Amino acid sequence: MTIFTKLLSQVDAADLRQLIEDGVAESRVIEYKQELHPPTDAGKKEFLRDVSAFANAGGGLILFGVVTRREGTTDTGIPERIAGLPGLNADAETRRWGDTMRTGLQPGITFAEWREVPVPEAPGPVLLLRIPAAIVHPHMVTFQGGREIWRRGPAGRYQPDVQELRQMFLTGTTWLDQVEAFRRERVDLVRNRRVYPNVDISSSFFVHVLPVGRLDQLLDLRPHEEALRSVAPLVSAGWSPRFNTFGFQTYVATQTNVVPSYTQWFRNGGVEAYTATYRFHRDAGPGAPLDGLDRDLVHEVPAFVHKALERMQSLFRLDPPFAVGIAGFGFAGARIYSDWGVRHSAVIESDFEMLPPIIVEDSATTRLDDELLSLLDIVWQSAGYNEVPRPKKQ
Repeated sequence: MTIFTKLLSQVDAADLRQLIEDGVAESRVIEYKQELHPPTDAGKKEFLRDVSAFANAGGGLILFGVVTRREGTTDTGIPERIAGLPGLNADAETRRWGDTMRTGLQPGITFAEWREVPVPEAPGPVLLLRIPAAIVHPHMVTFQGGREIWRRGPAGRYQPDVQELRQMFLTGTTWLDQVEAFRRERVDLVRNRRVYPNVDISSSFFVHVLPVGRLDQLLDLRPHEEALRSVAPLVSAGWSPRFNTFGFQTYVATQTNVVPSYTQWFRNGGVEAYTATYRFHRDAGPGAPLDGLDRDLVHEVPAFVHKALERMQSLFRLDPPFAVGIAGFGFAGARIYSDWGVRHSAVIESDFEMLPPIIVEDSATTRLDDELLSLLDIVWQSAGYNEVPRPKKQ
């Protein structure tokens, strides 16, 4: 059953024929449909029930254009032949049903994967839909004001009872606990120089972008070395790359071999950005040393998060949700200077340490930038300001 282990982009007609030859029946992870759902309200609701059921049970694959064998009035769920979808306009259909998944579910499914597979002996192609697993929260069908939660079982979809629903929500909480434990362990290791003996810890600013629910996976980073080399550390004009115990790293080193900034890619597909340079010490003239927080982080942190998410999805084929966390240590006593110059400033009263993570369900929206700025608001509020300066809109 290679179709379950191959990238969807690599699935071809031979894989579909193999499903029929092997008699691979419908199950918790696969379903066959002779036709697409009709584009009516009733059809959309059925589609959303099918899709959310797979997502809430760990993900799965729907093949449109495959006929199953019947015994009398009973559908066996065993594929019989490839009928295809004559006259299919794949672009229009994937847009239509993609919009339906985004707007008819809560949370919406934004990173389902489609593939059109031509089959020479059939009058039309087969359309494949791979549905990612729900990780943080189960997907609810909210189309037309509904509130339905479905799950896929060995014999089809069903609505879970209260006890199973409770467990589904608790599973999401467990994954978030795992994210926080990972972040805390990394901060402790780095701040105590137990992993990077030469790292500068005079002050520490961390950004973590992590795949929720997949921190125990093991990816091979070697095929992606060139692409990962191009992800610069925070605050860097030039950097060096290397593989290390934890994965792949780009780093900045001074002439005395001190490392003030690095980007660490982990083998689970997550990434950690670190810099000790956001707290600066500058001489503004006789008796006027500046000790402050570099305001450039307002632009640099969101830019790094966007680039990290792009790499995680395009290189590692990771789907949302992702957790984005910020932490800062060694900033108490530094000043945040306002737009009016060095005469107007406020002192950071205490370290903001580990801020609660934000959960990214769709990295293609401006909501991510708004949520990142809300995190940085806490940094500015530690010095008495009400919010971080917002970038000027073009």
